[in-house]
Amino acid sequence: MKLLNQTLASDLTPQARQRGLTVALVTWFLMNAGFFLIIPLLSVHYVDDLGWAAAFIGVVLAVRQFLQQGLTLFGGALADRVG
Repeated sequence: MKLLNQTLASDLTPQARQRGLTVALVTWFLMNAGFFLIIPLLSVHYVDDLGWAAAFIGVVLAVRQFLQQGLTLFGGALADRVG
């Protein structure tokens, strides 16, 4: 039974699929651009304004990046299993 607000990809026209893909890609680009433009400025803020060691900030940001990339596989599997 198809819900009222549920649309299957096969029901969409090619133009609607293209529009959805374009919106998703633009949103993804803007989110990543905003995030990755902030990270270098954040490290400068920590070093210059807060006086933290640059090496420490480098390690913290590297660990954050590795955890984000490494845990996406487990997060995807968990989301598939739990829902």
